[in-house]
Amino acid sequence: PRVFYSAEVSIDCLMIHARRVQDLGVAVDQLVVLTAITSRFSELPPGSFESRIRQAIADTLQEHDTSQEELGLRYHSSVNLQWLLGEYVCCPFLRGLDQALRAWRVFRSVGPRTQRTKRWPEQVDLIFKLEEAWPELRRQLVEIWVWSGHDADTVARRLESLKSRSGAHRERFVESWNAHAMSAAERGQRRAGVIE
Repeated sequence: PRVFYSAEVSIDCLMIHARRVQDLGVAVDQLVVLTAITSRFSELPPGSFESRIRQAIADTLQEHDTSQEELGLRYHSSVNLQWLLGEYVCCPFLRGLDQALRAWRVFRSVGPRTQRTKRWPEQVDLIFKLEEAWPELRRQLVEIWVWSGHDADTVARRLESLKSRSGAHRERFVESWNAHAMSAAERGQRRAGVIE
């Protein structure tokens, strides 16, 4: 079986991949360039993520006398949608940085709201907020997949299928929350009775 290597780095949830190659030495050289991008990014003065990542890539490619095409750069992002769809969602690999950053914006707009928390009220609130935002989020996710050549209707059906399958999980979670809240209220009433 043939073995392939692919250098990759991650900068604030944006994954940058180089072309898959069979030569380990070439893959190491690619990793040197990608690592230099991350270093250059951290050196740049404060500013928007998108302007800094563009500058870091441009500066590094010029410094190493190479290009995105030569390295075969591809980009993708992921977001935790377990509360809504039952799993993480990764966008397809995108070769254009403009499209990749548009996808990154969509995923980042959702990402901070999907961090796991042990506080039950926040978890329940998260579920309802994601439910409300789902139609627009679904539209944006479908658009991202279309950029990489996928059929819009097929992607939309797949997303709805995931959401439907995870519905029972969400219902059980809310039921557990209701039981938890009632139990906490009862404990509070008992403590109040003891104090009185």
